[in-house]
Amino acid sequence: MIFKAGIVVKATQDMANNTDNSVLEKLNNLSIREIKAVKVGKYFLLEIEANSKNAAAAFVEEACKRLLADESSESFEYTLGEL
Repeated sequence: MIFKAGIVVKATQDMANNTDNSVLEKLNNLSIREIKAVKVGKYFLLEIEANSKNAAAAFVEEACKRLLADESSESFEYTLGEL
């Protein structure tokens, strides 16, 4: 079976505030003042071949913990569905 995972990786609150504020400030400098808040993160789409949804979820968790997210400064959440 093939599953599709959508993963969002976000910086922890302290790290995010600096990056988010920097992007918002740059938008304001470009005279784009209508945007009032920015949240910066990473988004991944994965296709996973697995025998079950639980097995696919385990692969996603492992990929996030070992490569896609730095758990010391980022958190992740994901959705998972069958293709």
